[in-house]
Amino acid sequence: MKIMGLFFLALFLSPAFAQQPDFPEVLLDVPVLPIPVTVNHKAQLLYELHITNIGKGGLELMRIDVFADQMGKTPFVSYDSTRIENWLRRPGLADDLPNKRLIGAGYRAVVFFNVEVELTALPTGLYQRLFFKDGNGKEVSVESERVVVRHESVIALNPPLRGDGWVVLNGLGAP
Repeated sequence: MKIMGLFFLALFLSPAFAQQPDFPEVLLDVPVLPIPVTVNHKAQLLYELHITNIGKGGLELMRIDVFADQMGKTPFVSYDSTRIENWLRRPGLADDLPNKRLIGAGYRAVVFFNVEVELTALPTGLYQRLFFKDGNGKEVSVESERVVVRHESVIALNPPLRGDGWVVLNGLGAP
């Protein structure tokens, strides 16, 4: 019995057995759950996703698919590399990085989401699937846990000022 136990222990500790499937070593965190906000008769789900690279090599964020209520085949919203560039920030790093989507080992990126939803179709949860290119140019992906959408009373935003002469700068449109 001892020999058999040692064999299985040696097999378990062997490099061949310990090899994991290819997936990026990242931590995903949504620090504040999204709350629907009504703008122009639609709900906006505003939230941020923190992506921390805990691996040894760099990862280039290529695409993010957002799924409503369950992980599925068709994404609810998809952020391509251009859209990611617009909504991505790199805490502690300069804003003029040559490639903001390249997350070095030990670094973090924050993606700010603004997902527009019909008021009658608010999801109860969101999932994200992130696609990266590793240092060898191979595409790898990771899926998030469920992000609960808070269904407290929907906040309605009105124009902050009345009359002429004010401008909306967040891109959600004027009243």
